[in-house]
Amino acid sequence: MSKILFVLFQGGAQNLKSCWSDTESDFLGKLKKLGSVYMYQDKLYNLIHYDTTNERAKDYDNDIDFDLSYININIHIKMVYEDLEKKYKNLKNYKIIPIGWSLGGYMALYFSQKYTSNCIHCILLDPSHITENNMKLRLKEFLTHIKTFKIRFKKDNNNKISNIKYKKILKLIKAGDNTTDELYYIYIMSVYLRNLYAFKHIKLKFPIPTTSFINYDEKRQPLIIRRKQEIKILKKHNPENYIPIIFINKTHKVFYHKAPSNKIIKTIKSIITPLKKIIY
Repeated sequence: MSKILFVLFQGGAQNLKSCWSDTESDFLGKLKKLGSVYMYQDKLYNLIHYDTTNERAKDYDNDIDFDLSYININIHIKMVYEDLEKKYKNLKNYKIIPIGWSLGGYMALYFSQKYTSNCIHCILLDPSHITENNMKLRLKEFLTHIKTFKIRFKKDNNNKISNIKYKKILKLIKAGDNTTDELYYIYIMSVYLRNLYAFKHIKLKFPIPTTSFINYDEKRQPLIIRRKQEIKILKKHNPENYIPIIFINKTHKVFYHKAPSNKIIKTIKSIITPLKKIIY
């Protein structure tokens, strides 16, 4: 007997409370009524715990016990899958729907690509861009930012860092012997490397049906143009497997407020309802 399992991938620089629990729409509560829910704290974002200038620092765990391998999306997703196998002893009996918000969209897409046979649908919540021109622009912006950081160690090439140096800076951060530049150098470099991996390895032709809820902020017209270009390309690659649903001025956190969240939940219900007679 199969069941529905939602695997949630949080947005960048988020903790589980700020990402999924602390919403006016009770998105997480409604999702739990539709199936089992798995979520985890990405240790990369725990770096914010060590930013003494950030008022949200206390909301993050102090666990930053990871290295460059944790940043690699392929290795990271494998760790997530292995954790799922431990928590759900009969994982093969679950039909998985990965859900990714913002940067978590990369994780959700790659998860559905890597474990296609386990997944029935992928849900994206205002995801980060994935098509070539948008990604190149995104990566360029990250590299420009990385160049501005001042750290006490001699930096590698702008788009590279050794694992030894990476762990050395993390050790300083954990000991509280770091500068703010060093902390955010590690953070931005890590996000850049994840974006780079996504650009190289996530296929534009989706292996399973994928629904993307996208917000158009009318105050940011250049971003709307980029999003429209992205939708056009993804539709071309996925004439049947890609369904974009547009919100207007509902913020980047599209599932936070009641109206858009209700639309998302209603859509998810429509996906799993036809399956109930088969999998329950």
